[in-house]
Amino acid sequence: FESNSLTSVRIGNNVTSIGIKAFKNNKITTLSLGNKVEIIKGGAFYNNNISNLVLPNSLKTISAAASENYMNSGAFAFNNIETIVFGNNLESIGGGAFSQNQLKELILPDSLKTIGSGGKYTYGAFYDNEITKVVFGNSIESIGAEAFYANPIIEVDLSKATKLNSIGVKSFYNNKITSLMLNGTNLNI
Repeated sequence: FESNSLTSVRIGNNVTSIGIKAFKNNKITTLSLGNKVEIIKGGAFYNNNISNLVLPNSLKTISAAASENYMNSGAFAFNNIETIVFGNNLESIGGGAFSQNQLKELILPDSLKTIGSGGKYTYGAFYDNEITKVVFGNSIESIGAEAFYANPIIEVDLSKATKLNSIGVKSFYNNKITSLMLNGTNLNI
């Protein structure tokens, strides 16, 4: 359904995976994801008009599309997303997933273990938003390179992140951080 004029998409309760570029380049403003979706692949909802996003509890992975054929096409990149309600089983957010949106504040779920890197073919997971505050859950293990690059972040709360062992290069580069709460035990920064 790539490059059509869809404005509303409802994914039924029997769908478990949404593929690469499945709904890329549409005009989607309303998105309803069924309660069995476990994976959303890179570019799936890239370049639409989604402003509010509710992710189901079944969702475990939002993957990156990191190859030259899918350059910079994060799953929900280039939308107008201001708010996200994360499901309570999300474990991984891939590079570029929510880059270039309008996110203001993030409260990441306790289930989240990894946040993907930016790199040769993709931006960091939350690159270039309007995020001012990020609160991490207690399962986060790795924050990839450039993950929060180019945001006006003031506050980063990693106080519950006792499993955190890696924060990648430029993860919080070009921000305005004045408050950092950190509690990692074997952390490599």
